[in-house]
Amino acid sequence: MNVGVLLIIAHLVLCDRLMMRENEELKRNCGAYTLNQRNSYKSFGGRNVAPNEFPWLAKIFTRRGDNYVLCAGVQISSRHIMTAAHCVMTYDEELNSMQCLYRKERRRFQRNFLPVQNFSIYVGTRCNFPESCMPRHEAVKLWAHEQWDECDLSHDIALIELKNNVPILESSPVCLPEENTKIAQLLHSAGSGMDSTITSGNKYARGMQVVNLRRKSENKTLAMITTRGQSSAMCGGDSGGPLFQFNTRGQYTAVGVVSGALVECGEENFNNENFFADVRQHLAWICSRTGVCPISVRTNAPSIVNTAPVVQSYSQNARPSNTFFTWNQGSNSANNFNQQSNWFYLNDQTKRVMYLNQQSNGIYSNMWSNPNYFNQRSYPGYNHLY
Repeated sequence: MNVGVLLIIAHLVLCDRLMMRENEELKRNCGAYTLNQRNSYKSFGGRNVAPNEFPWLAKIFTRRGDNYVLCAGVQISSRHIMTAAHCVMTYDEELNSMQCLYRKERRRFQRNFLPVQNFSIYVGTRCNFPESCMPRHEAVKLWAHEQWDECDLSHDIALIELKNNVPILESSPVCLPEENTKIAQLLHSAGSGMDSTITSGNKYARGMQVVNLRRKSENKTLAMITTRGQSSAMCGGDSGGPLFQFNTRGQYTAVGVVSGALVECGEENFNNENFFADVRQHLAWICSRTGVCPISVRTNAPSIVNTAPVVQSYSQNARPSNTFFTWNQGSNSANNFNQQSNWFYLNDQTKRVMYLNQQSNGIYSNMWSNPNYFNQRSYPGYNHLY
C-alpha cells in the first residue's frame, strides 16, 4: 500500500532568461564607456556624469506609502537590472535589528518584496536626470539574495527583470566579472545620491554622480568589498549602484553593488568606508535567474522564481527512482544549493538539478538529475511542476 507523503512545492513560473546566443553577444558588446564619443566634463567628492557616459547606469524609484525612495542600479542585460536587496524589499528595520543579538545562523528576518507596480526605473544617462529624458520602465520580476543579512550587510544584492527590453540606442549593459577577476586598487562608483557639498536646498540637484574610491579589503565570508577614502563616499540614494573597473579587454565591469557606508555622508574622514556586495561571489546566482553567465556556463535551461506555495500529495513509490538521487551534505550540496529558486549547480557548473522536497521522516530531499525531464516526460504525480 502506498504511503502518502505531503510535499510543499513552490509554484514555479518561467522567467525570461537570456538564451546562450544572447549571452554571448552581450559578452562581446558590454561595458561601453559612452554611447557616443568620449566627453570631458560633483555623491560626496564626486562629479556629474556626462551625457551618455556610463550608459548602463539606472535610477530606481519605489513607492512606499506616500513617499518615493530613490536607489541606483546597473543594467546587466537588455532586460535585467542589478541593485541592492534593501532597494526591492520592505521591512521593519527596528524589528529586524533585534536579530543582530543572535548568532548569524539563527537570525530570522521579516521582510517582503515590494509590489512590482511600485517601481519606476530609468535606464541610461542621456541627461543627468534620466527621469526627465528617458522612458519609464516597469518591473515584472524581483529577486533578492536569500542570504542577505541586515546585520553585517552580506549578500545585499538583488535583480529586477523589466517588462520590456531597453532599446540599444538608449543604453548599453555593463560587463560582469569572472570568478577570478582581480579587484583594482583604484575603483569607481556611480549613483543618484545626494551631493553633500550642497549645504541648502535640493541636495539631489546635481543628478547622477560618479566618485573615485580605493580598495581597502575583500571579505569572502561576507561576499563583500570595502573601499575607503578621505573625501569620497557614497550617499543617500546611491544604494544599489555599481562599483566598477576596467576588465582586461578594456570594458567597464561591475564588480560590486553599493550596500552601505560606515560614516555619515559628507564628513571628511580617513575612515570613510563603503561596503559593496561582491559580484564575483554571486555569479552563479545571477546566471540562474537572468541567463547572464560566464560563457562556460550553459544558459539555455529554463529559470524559475517563487510565488505562492502550493501543497500537493504524492506517494513514496510514485517517483521514478532512475531519475532521482538522494540529497547529501557532500561537495555538491551546501555551497551551491539555492532554496529560493529550487535550483542548484553541480560544482562543474554544467548541470543543474531541482530540489523537490525535504522530509522529516527520513526521506531526504530528492533531485531531478536532468532538467529536460520537465519538458520531455510526464510522470504520474509529477506533471504539474510548471
